[in-house]
Amino acid sequence: FMLLFLVLFASCLLIQSMLTFSALGIALLIGFMYLFRVQSYRFEVDGQSEWSAFSDSIRLFK
Repeated sequence: FMLLFLVLFASCLLIQSMLTFSALGIALLIGFMYLFRVQSYRFEVDGQSEWSAFSDSIRLFK
């Protein structure tokens, strides 16, 4: 995550305006944080639903 952010942030060094450069860096950081938070939330929900389906099938065999 941090390596991807640093590569994209460093590639924006061609921008002349420091304000635009800083705004783009902050926008990239917020965007990546949101993207990875949403993906981890979906993984948690999917994992929980799979686990509950597995535990329900185990209960049926008992």
